Amino acid sequence: MNTEQRLKHLENSKDLHIELLKMTIEADNNKLFVLDLLAIAVYKRSISLINGFCDSIRKNNFICAAPLIRLQLDNLIRFYASFIVKNPHEFTSEVIDGKHIRNLKDQDGNRMTDRYLVEKLSIDHKWIESVYKETSGYIHLSNKHIFSSIKTNRDKESLKFNFKLTKDNSEQIDADLIFESIAAMTKITELLLKYLHGWAYTKDNPKLAKKKN
Repeated sequence: MNTEQRLKHLENSKDLHIELLKMTIEADNNKLFVLDLLAIAVYKRSISLINGFCDSIRKNNFICAAPLIRLQLDNLIRFYASFIVKNPHEFTSEVIDGKHIRNLKDQDGNRMTDRYLVEKLSIDHKWIESVYKETSGYIHLSNKHIFSSIKTNRDKESLKFNFKLTKDNSEQIDADLIFESIAAMTKITELLLKYLHGWAYTKDNPKLAKKKN
């Protein structure tokens, strides 16, 4: 697939977002649980991030697109946190009250920092660790911004630096890097939707949930 086809595939996931959200709201005879509020926020944020990411890639604005991968990963690890606490509804209530997830504990008594959640989720999805490390560098000003802004050319006697700044700030990014970034955003989104579906299914099958407990 070319870049546009990959972006279209990612954008098509927005239909599944809406379908799963409808399934979640209608589950268990339209009952509303506190965790539904967190799920709704995640659905909305995810669609917004996909829109921004695809627009940025199409405009060759990789510096803007890359942090959005990290933000989508943030969606994933923080919604995943609701699966590893003793009571997901109490957890959500604390988040609504403004408590930081990093200060809350999972069912084993561990503080759920981003690092801990990434390590926990990486047990079954090893690629998350590397995506977290690579994309975190784009959140704060770092060497990634320096390297993406300046090109170097070395000859026998000197090292030359080249840079280009335009009003639209578009960049020429290696095609492999673009494909990798779209693949990462797509993979994170697919796993996020898996967990969102997991909550919708659990909500609609309360008897099965009780048996597991």
